Amino acid sequence: MADSPSTSKDLQATLGLLLQAETRRRRWRFLALLMLVVLIATLFVWPQAGQNISPRADHVARLNITGFIFEDPHFTDFVESLATNDNVRAVVAYIDSPGGTMVGGLEVYHALRRVAENKPVVTVMGTTAASAGYLVALGGDYIIANEATLTGSIGVYMPLFDATKLAEKVGITANEITSGSLKTATSPFNARDARETAYLKNLVHQMNDVFYTYVTTRRPLNEKVKTQIRDGRALTGVDAVNKNLADALGNVRTAREWLEKNHKISQDVPLVDAEIEEDPLNMFRMVLSGNFFEPKQWLGQATTGGFWALKH
Repeated sequence: MADSPSTSKDLQATLGLLLQAETRRRRWRFLALLMLVVLIATLFVWPQAGQNISPRADHVARLNITGFIFEDPHFTDFVESLATNDNVRAVVAYIDSPGGTMVGGLEVYHALRRVAENKPVVTVMGTTAASAGYLVALGGDYIIANEATLTGSIGVYMPLFDATKLAEKVGITANEITSGSLKTATSPFNARDARETAYLKNLVHQMNDVFYTYVTTRRPLNEKVKTQIRDGRALTGVDAVNKNLADALGNVRTAREWLEKNHKISQDVPLVDAEIEEDPLNMFRMVLSGNFFEPKQWLGQATTGGFWALKH
């Protein structure tokens, strides 16, 4: 039996209402997601209440170095600016990082050493200060570790990928024209032969020697320890102090005590977080532009064959 005209109209009306409801639901879902993104962006970069971004009174600056360490000229310029800030009596650099790129670690290290030319710098290692994180810690005049800090892991690696089998499976053929036989040694579409592998290993060992030289220059190590740390082992804070890779066990309070004893900087001098002034809408703009989700924003050189000093 065919539906009557009235029944057909009722069905169309019901479908229309359902479609409108679904449209409204999707619109509100999008608005809610957008509001969440704005909220997260604001929380990430908006200065916390009570923080003094540009203190004009004498203080000890606490510099927090956390997460992966990448090359960031804006940050290193800010660190170096502490050297000429007459209100900063000393710097306590708190490090909680598994490492990062060699370039990033070296840049922050050198920035801290430039500060140390003018005022005392103490580095305090938190949960992790390994690989490039430990390289940064070497920038301090005095290194403090927690008993449970994971540090050391002195070494370098170059992340490489071999996508030749995958390319063959999906029908992709690499046809590269190069100016030299080693130009494509790091290409994921190149199945590296023994000569190319040896070449890349040599590069890694050269960079590892750079890292090792910074450690042995900054820390008075005996020959046994110098040999031990060559294998890239991780160490606890207790072991780091025993091997003279760190000076003492403790925390930020220990750093203040050292500054008072050795540099006459009273613990009554306030400790103020050194923060870079940021645009609170910067992350929101990154989201809208699509750069926030760009892998290179987060992985740096992870897919380009750069040198990493990172605790796995």
